[in-house]
Amino acid sequence: MTVDRAVAAFMAEHERNSAPSTVRKYRILMKKLTDFSAHRGFVTIDQWAANDIREFRASWGVAQGTANRHMSVFRSFFE
Repeated sequence: MTVDRAVAAFMAEHERNSAPSTVRKYRILMKKLTDFSAHRGFVTIDQWAANDIREFRASWGVAQGTANRHMSVFRSFFE
């Protein structure tokens, strides 16, 4: 599955089931994911590896608690 298609499906689910403020936050996070994917040349989800996720997390520059909350979103995305 392509990154763009996976992001669209993930966001569609949350637009139906989540609060507007949550959807806004998820859009920001998914933008970070698509930008990082494009930078790395990743087109499909299966191109991501555990090391790529660690490097992606390191690129955020946010507090540990915020990074943990963001990781829970990405964990559910990749599941």
